[in-house]
Amino acid sequence: VANMTEIEEKEAEWLILNYIPRYQITSLAGDGGSGKTTVWCAVTAAVSSGKIPFLLEDYVPFEYKEKPGKVMFFSAEDSAEYVLKRRLRKHGANLSNIITIDVADERFQAIKFNSPFLEALLAKHRPVLCVFDPIQAFVPENIKMGDRNAMRPCLAPLIGYGVKYG
Repeated sequence: VANMTEIEEKEAEWLILNYIPRYQITSLAGDGGSGKTTVWCAVTAAVSSGKIPFLLEDYVPFEYKEKPGKVMFFSAEDSAEYVLKRRLRKHGANLSNIITIDVADERFQAIKFNSPFLEALLAKHRPVLCVFDPIQAFVPENIKMGDRNAMRPCLAPLIGYGVKYG
């Protein structure tokens, strides 16, 4: 428990200015086939390489240069070897800065938002961006996603991990 006088007030920090805050949750939603995977692959490529993300191409001066960052992703919809590596490479990703556990790996099933395994991965690798695709693959089995009161505590560990592990 902390009194608000003890808490340091901070300005928001951005991974991608005005779109993706550091240490927080950003949700990308849309109908199947609408391009969500293309968007997260493009964002992942930009973060991994330090290149300007397509979201900022019209707003940032030419001299934009961000330090390349490590990205971790988990996809329950697409294979890393058959689909995602190609997409990331075509978007200009620095593949050495991207780590994953493929859906075919038996450890993949242990990745849930509240799992000690996920926290251990984040603590070890400390990615600046972590992608979960789609969200419903990573909530505990007993969670009803339409119930806000169930989803809040389900997602709460992610904010904690963002603050704790950067």
